[in-house]
Amino acid sequence: MESIARHFLGTGIRSIEPLGSGHIHKTFLVISPKGKYVLQEINTHVFPSPQKIMENIRSVNDHLENSNYPFELLKPLTNQDGNLLAYSDRQVFRMFPFIENAKTYDIADSAELTSVAAEAMAIFHQYLFDLPASSLSITIPGFFVFNSRISSFQQAVSSNTSRVKESSAEIELITEYLDFFTDFIRETEQLPASVIHGDPKLNNILFHKSTAKAQCIIDLDTLMPGPLFYDFSDMIRSWTNESAEDEDDLAKVKLNSSFLKNIITSYLRITGPLLTAGEQDSLVKGYSFITWIQAIRFLTDYFEGDPYYKTSYPQQNLSRARNQLHLFKQLEEQRAEVTELINSYFPR
Repeated sequence: MESIARHFLGTGIRSIEPLGSGHIHKTFLVISPKGKYVLQEINTHVFPSPQKIMENIRSVNDHLENSNYPFELLKPLTNQDGNLLAYSDRQVFRMFPFIENAKTYDIADSAELTSVAAEAMAIFHQYLFDLPASSLSITIPGFFVFNSRISSFQQAVSSNTSRVKESSAEIELITEYLDFFTDFIRETEQLPASVIHGDPKLNNILFHKSTAKAQCIIDLDTLMPGPLFYDFSDMIRSWTNESAEDEDDLAKVKLNSSFLKNIITSYLRITGPLLTAGEQDSLVKGYSFITWIQAIRFLTDYFEGDPYYKTSYPQQNLSRARNQLHLFKQLEEQRAEVTELINSYFPR
């Protein structure tokens, strides 16, 4: 590991320690005479084309830097050969500066935090509206082919294993909304692609420790052309739940209505005027869509024997699916109010 770090920083590496608890890449904190840095081994099983990831990040960073973007940019270092990636056997590495005086949140702890975070993601989108989405590469093939997720789920259900039989309530709820979201997918297939983040979890925004203001948007591996509703719906999914998505006590899985309202208002106050009529409609119809899709993904993985999502006990992916479906039901209970709120930003 030290030899890879030296390839980016030269000699004098003082320490290399594991950093964070990410599920995709292996991440390390490197301390050298030049400062602190983050070294990552890229998971090439999930991201088979690391070069495309780095090209996307560099293109977006260049665009934002030339646009007076108000947040810090996470710029990858070049190695001694002038490249953004370093290779060792079959392993692929990259390095970023370590951003000081920043903190992250796995779960929102205040309505104010969700407002600040939604504004940050809105500004991120706002400054990327004039970057042609076609200039970026797809980093995960099929990521936005939602019908494929549904087909995999239906095929797994047809296997009728013991895991399928114990999940009848979950299958029934997913199936109840199948026609609605199948229509939604068909309607949104013609929307123009935007440059989106692709993984807008709350902990992918760094906040200043002292001011609590947004500092930097990180984890740009899924940065690619996609439908804008994806980020909007995933923000709602991952920021409004008062518990983690691994929480198996459904009594603790509560939708925070204040968080939901703040996300919508703070995001649309900035991006609303930039959206097409079709994109506006996609936010109304699809605000709960990614929660539904994520439940499908967890349940499909459970039926298939947990090949994708790591688990620490046999029924964890079932618990995750139940968690997401419990949140989904609460989101759907507020569809009338959410529709009215979103539409208030789009006078017709």
